[in-house]
Amino acid sequence: MSSKALSLKKSKCWIWVALDFTVGKVLGFVCGSRSIKTARELFKQLKDLPTMGYGTDFLKTYEHLIPTALHPQGKTFTTQIESLNCRFRYCLARLHRRTLC
Repeated sequence: MSSKALSLKKSKCWIWVALDFTVGKVLGFVCGSRSIKTARELFKQLKDLPTMGYGTDFLKTYEHLIPTALHPQGKTFTTQIESLNCRFRYCLARLHRRTLC
């Protein structure tokens, strides 16, 4: 295996998706690292939309951007987005997990 191939595998790109829980509509998305900079880019897309809260997993990055009162965390709030991620991986070959293919 060449060193170029190794360096490409080290760089990962995460797809951040904001989903309306009530209707399942994608409100915004950003590709990038799991950093606060990428999270801010996503929240810029959402700033003008009315919201009752942001249900997320336990990634620490969210704690810097979302007030605690609007931020329930846990698997209960991420089932729809995980379902969407599963459909992305199923339909888009580029997103397939190598261990499942």
